[in-house]
Amino acid sequence: MIISMLGVAVLTGIYAGCRDTFLAANRFYEQQGLHDVEVVSTMGLTDDDVDALRGVDGVDDAVGVHIERVTIDGEGGHRLNATLREPADGAKDAIDVPYVREGRLPDAPGEVAVTEQFAYDTHHRIGDTIDVTAASGGDERDGTHALTIVGIVTDPSDLSNPEGYSGSAFRSAVANDYTCYVAPGSLEKTFGADGDVYGAVVMRLADTQNKDAFSDDYDSLVSSTVSRIERDMQTKREEARRDALQKRAQDELTRAKEQAYAEIHTAQARLDAQRSQLDEQLKRSTRRPRTCPSAWRCPNRSQARNANGRRGTRSSRRRNSSSIQKNRRSMPGSRRSSRRSTTSRRVGMCSRARR
Repeated sequence: MIISMLGVAVLTGIYAGCRDTFLAANRFYEQQGLHDVEVVSTMGLTDDDVDALRGVDGVDDAVGVHIERVTIDGEGGHRLNATLREPADGAKDAIDVPYVREGRLPDAPGEVAVTEQFAYDTHHRIGDTIDVTAASGGDERDGTHALTIVGIVTDPSDLSNPEGYSGSAFRSAVANDYTCYVAPGSLEKTFGADGDVYGAVVMRLADTQNKDAFSDDYDSLVSSTVSRIERDMQTKREEARRDALQKRAQDELTRAKEQAYAEIHTAQARLDAQRSQLDEQLKRSTRRPRTCPSAWRCPNRSQARNANGRRGTRSSRRRNSSSIQKNRRSMPGSRRSSRRSTTSRRVGMCSRARR
């Protein structure tokens, strides 16, 4: 009898403790605004997807969240997988607000708030710096970035922590990596992330305010909403996103082609201008008259005058006159006259010299 009473007391205590734990978790979820449904996509999500999810029956609000997958340098050269997450801005009510245990939430690029799980595993504290590298790559700003820890928080979607909470006891599974929180706009400024693309969309359902998060009614409500999303809009939004990515890639390819063609056209125009300049110089050089370098190359004075525009030099005139005298002497009947002319020249010179 005593053993039976002890057994009942133990079971009653366990049940009461579990109920208290569940009620505390419910209060925590409501206080931090934990989402009811989260949609993720490898192709990214846009504002059009957010608007479409808001229109699903049973959804009270939906908001996009910027996420960046990173690796963090750990002890001994180990790389730790983590997710950098910005606050879910734009919602009617706060969604997924981390619970601050120490320090504060980041409010500027270069700052980060880590979970208690991360601080426990890596022995980091507030004021320490962690080296973070983007896992995706492909941007000129990618590389290792130093982030300063300004706060230690509890992720409302993951209550597994060093104090012994079990992830299977709550409505979310244990995270496979660490979640860190950064200031709004930090991912775009630090890693070059696209500010128009979200990594996830979180939603609050309309009829879950007073629902027990661990009840069958809550699970049924969430399951029915997820089924409507998958049935009515998942395929359409995936096709729309795929078409948008293809159009974006085609537009980038078209711009690259136009830029390449413009550079080719500019280079061809410059080449044509240089070719025209060279042809003009060649034409000017062919129009310039050729000059004879010296008169002695010409056979007589008339050709030298035509070539150079001036009479031959003194030596050339002497050679020409000598050749003329030789020609006269060789002609028949000209020997006497040539002597006379030579004698008269000599007499005239003597007479002038005597005077």
